Amino acid sequence: LTTTPVHRKDLLVKLTDDTDPYFLFTLPISEEDFQSLKVQQGLLIDFASFPQKFIDLLNLCSLEQDSDNPRYGQMLIAIKSES
Repeated sequence: LTTTPVHRKDLLVKLTDDTDPYFLFTLPISEEDFQSLKVQQGLLIDFASFPQKFIDLLNLCSLEQDSDNPRYGQMLIAIKSES
């Protein structure tokens, strides 16, 4: 979590790839962004709990990636913006 000058907390998600040293994806998630995500995804946690729960979910996905019938999965879809 980072705190901005107006005392707003943001979660900064950074994704890297051990096999690709040039891959870096960053995504700041503000408390306002989280509220929208919470409604869209039907999340039952608050913003303060979100970072640890997100890490826990990624760890579950990692543990089950070689399973024949995984209960959890992860997928990153990058959409190039036209600006």
